[in-house]
Amino acid sequence: MSQRIRQGWSVTKRHFKIILLYFFYQMLWGFFLYRIVDHIVSPLLLRYPKITNQSEAIQLFWIENQFNLLKTDMITPYLWSALGLLLLRMLLTPILQSGLNYSLYAMSQGEQHTQFRKGIASCWKPMTLMYWLKNLAIIAPLAYLLRPLFTAHNHQAAITAVLEQSGWLWLAALLWAITISALFYIMSLGIGAQLSPLNALMKGAKHILQVLAIGIVLALIYSLISLSIHTLSILWVTFISFLLYQLLPLVRAIFKIWTISSQYTAIGNDLHPSNQ
Repeated sequence: MSQRIRQGWSVTKRHFKIILLYFFYQMLWGFFLYRIVDHIVSPLLLRYPKITNQSEAIQLFWIENQFNLLKTDMITPYLWSALGLLLLRMLLTPILQSGLNYSLYAMSQGEQHTQFRKGIASCWKPMTLMYWLKNLAIIAPLAYLLRPLFTAHNHQAAITAVLEQSGWLWLAALLWAITISALFYIMSLGIGAQLSPLNALMKGAKHILQVLAIGIVLALIYSLISLSIHTLSILWVTFISFLLYQLLPLVRAIFKIWTISSQYTAIGNDLHPSNQ
């Protein structure tokens, strides 16, 4: 596994422009999401009563905001904005995935330069279809578990009904989501290699444990780095710690590409057309 991770790193270094693209993509998504939350929360907090011993004022504040959120259309434009951003993300994410996965395949075939744009042109349609099917498969059991929220007229009774459902159902939904994500991930790598989803799944499924192991190892390394930077920014407030904290999203993008590259090296030989 360590050899696969080293090979993945050598491939990652050749995708620096794509790393920057992922970095700006995540940064813009986070910025717009933050602005939506800020526009909802900040006006509400402006009415928060000053710190006094009058608990009635604080209680009235929460009652007023609960009424505004649940009984008025104050939050409606923000919900539509969030839904629009989510749909835009669901359109752009598979396009970026198709370019990266095809570029990994092209480099494994001897290409010296990234083939990101060519990959988008070649694979974006099947990649988008697979991405949406994956999300529908994951959302379906969640929609079943959360159905009281859509059918009950009393919000409190609906929330109570959701929380009273068996923990085994929630655990089964979680395991289902993990399994579906892993299988569709294998198929997405195969689509980048110009294979059909079923063929990619048959060839790559035997490597799924190694793929998961690589993902866990690199996730732990990133978590350790992230925790160290957060701790440093709290205990040692300097320009260097501030700069490291600001670079953390770039580190996250690097580890994302590194993880995908390493996992591709683990199953790439079976995904190449010459091995069909």
